[in-house]
Amino acid sequence: MADARTRAGAAEAPAGLRLAALQRRFGLAGWLLPAYGVMFGISAYPLMYNLVTSFYGEAPVGHAPPFVGFSNYAAIASDPAFAASVGHTLMWTGGVVALSFGIGLGLALLLNVPFPGVNVTRVLFLIPWLTPSIASAIIWRYMYNTDYGIINLGLQRFGLGFLASGWITNPSVSLFSAMMVQVWRTYGFYMIMLLGALQAVPREMIEAAVVDGARSWQRFWSVVLPQLQPVIVMVLLLDIIWASNNFDTIYVVTGGGPLLSSETVPLYVYFTAFQDSHLPQAAAGSVMLFVIALVLIGAYLAALLRLRGREEAL
Repeated sequence: MADARTRAGAAEAPAGLRLAALQRRFGLAGWLLPAYGVMFGISAYPLMYNLVTSFYGEAPVGHAPPFVGFSNYAAIASDPAFAASVGHTLMWTGGVVALSFGIGLGLALLLNVPFPGVNVTRVLFLIPWLTPSIASAIIWRYMYNTDYGIINLGLQRFGLGFLASGWITNPSVSLFSAMMVQVWRTYGFYMIMLLGALQAVPREMIEAAVVDGARSWQRFWSVVLPQLQPVIVMVLLLDIIWASNNFDTIYVVTGGGPLLSSETVPLYVYFTAFQDSHLPQAAAGSVMLFVIALVLIGAYLAALLRLRGREEAL
């Protein structure tokens, strides 16, 4: 019995030494490798399955689907509805990101100044971001109603009835209406992130700029904004990804209509898969959506690198 315990202890010793060596070599990452493996498996399998599906055609149940190559991609690319959805996605992403960032930055600057009730005000401005997206979209859909919506009723009450519109029934404004809902939901994210970054700016740098005679806008542009740049890069990247993949807000507010006027690529993929029952084409569309998101991120990073290059050259 003693010999068995001795042999077991001797066998466990190398394993313990290997674990210790792994910890010394990789540090904390060594402990996180299993979690990374699980996350990679959960993300990689659906992505690869979707990619493979996009190269096969449709087949009856119990039959192997035929390999069709890039035929699904050609069918998607030749569909005018898909081209329109790409344009809507670009307008949606650009508008949501730009407006949310501008409003969030302005509020962060205002709420960075101490005044009575500033903490309560910050919490109030965060409420839209904390509200579930479906609940927000349903509320806004009722507010946009042409007959009894509070927006049109308010405009008529204040003598601005000529501005009243079918916010979600008019093809010319439906995408903009859905965009405002998403901006209302996401500006709080920008505000809280940028507010935290503003409060981390060293006061000594601002005071030195004041002593040097810099005006308020000069202090913001030359002192504050460079300190915010890492946070700005992060939040813009995140919102580009979120906005380009957004589904629930547009689906609940406008349903992609009227006349496909607010249909983005995520909605196009959804309707192709579950309304038209063309799963391989929907898989190809989702792959193209992934490519579009990568292009948007790449364009943003390239513009950022060019801007930094010009600043370093100066």
